Amino acid sequence: PMNGKLDFAFNTNLCTPDRRISHLIKKAKEIAPKVKEFRVYTSCESYGPQAEYIRYGFDWDTWTKNTRRVLEEGIVVSVMCTFGILSIVNFIKFVEQIFAWREEGLPVRFNVATLINPHHFDIRLLPEKYDKYMGYIEEYYTNNIDKFENQEKRTMDNLFKFYRNKNYITDERKKELLRDFSRFFREYDKRRNLDFVKVFPELKDIYLEENRILANEI
Repeated sequence: PMNGKLDFAFNTNLCTPDRRISHLIKKAKEIAPKVKEFRVYTSCESYGPQAEYIRYGFDWDTWTKNTRRVLEEGIVVSVMCTFGILSIVNFIKFVEQIFAWREEGLPVRFNVATLINPHHFDIRLLPEKYDKYMGYIEEYYTNNIDKFENQEKRTMDNLFKFYRNKNYITDERKKELLRDFSRFFREYDKRRNLDFVKVFPELKDIYLEENRILANEI
């Protein structure tokens, strides 16, 4: 039966075999005419190898291929971005990918939520010398404001407001949490056979400095 008031949302990482994408498209075409909107929700908040590091098991090429495939069928895709410290370097490249799809007429959008838990991923922990990266994002946003949809604008504005509230966390607490940040990724690399410094050379200073401090404490 028809339900013109129902929004149907389907969550997927889109890093799945082709046959599953085919099944998703088939079911979407069956359901979409019967509801107000059928929408696919997926997640990403960076670009390329950095996006893959953030979400273990994520594959950028597979994700972009499958996202395009779904979009080309006219299915709306909403990308959920959980913005933490690791997003700050390549977020613009991610947004440029969204806009490139949109310029082709593909129905894709995104929204941004700030990552505050676990607390050691909070972007407000970053020392002042890293402010330039948020500055790059804000400058890009200002220069391309007309490309952002209203919901995207609201979530971007909230992100900038959140980042400016850096004094909400005391300096002592920031130091403590940055040490937790290094502890976490030192173990993450060890267990996943990854290399934080290779993937995030821009952030190596906070990672290595905190690890030196931790080594001295042991």
